[in-house]
Amino acid sequence: MSNAPDHSFELLGHRFFFGEPPPTHAQAIQEWQKQYSGMAEAEAAIAQYNSGNLEEALHQLTRLVVFQPDFFSLYILKAVVEVNLGKIEDARKSLNWVLVKDPTSTQARQLLEQLG
Repeated sequence: MSNAPDHSFELLGHRFFFGEPPPTHAQAIQEWQKQYSGMAEAEAAIAQYNSGNLEEALHQLTRLVVFQPDFFSLYILKAVVEVNLGKIEDARKSLNWVLVKDPTSTQARQLLEQLG
């Protein structure tokens, strides 16, 4: 049994793991995409994420949260991308913003705890 911390979290009924390649999260992203399929910008960001183009996905998510500031799932997804890019402080900022707006967000709180 390993003493390594669990660097995973639950979102949209699926488990995400930090540091794994983006396709690992394809099923959860597909669920999210179905739920918000009307948002062309979100679909484009998801496509970039699924293709492994994390910098472009982050760029699109950063633009998108400006127009959808109360769409907390976008911030959580943005934080996942930031962590996978090694931008831990940026991920903390994204997750803290969610907690300011929604103090009951268990996903944001779990991710912050895992980031230390």
